[in-house]
Amino acid sequence: TAATAVLARQAKAQGLLGGKLTADTEFAENDYRRNGERDEFLENLRRVDRLRFLVRDNVESLPDAALRVALSPPAVSTVVTGMMRREEVDQNVKASGAPLPTEDVERVRALYRTSR
Repeated sequence: TAATAVLARQAKAQGLLGGKLTADTEFAENDYRRNGERDEFLENLRRVDRLRFLVRDNVESLPDAALRVALSPPAVSTVVTGMMRREEVDQNVKASGAPLPTEDVERVRALYRTSR
């Protein structure tokens, strides 16, 4: 039997789950996100707020939670994510070894289904 491995990408939702974007964020001229609809961006930030319940116990941040959610399906073998600083590399490695509780992952899935 052949094994299938899934490579996940955009786990941080183009920066929305990176923990740094706010309603006051203005994107640089050369940032493709500048061309998006402002109302959609604000609605997506409200969706992100609904995920803050994940940041507790051993989950230190939204980026940490986002990587753990992306890694939760058994078929996912890796997540491709942007890393600009050594600190981000270290955070990503740490997140990869600690799965979220099943009930948290199920709650995230339910929120995703109802927010479309």
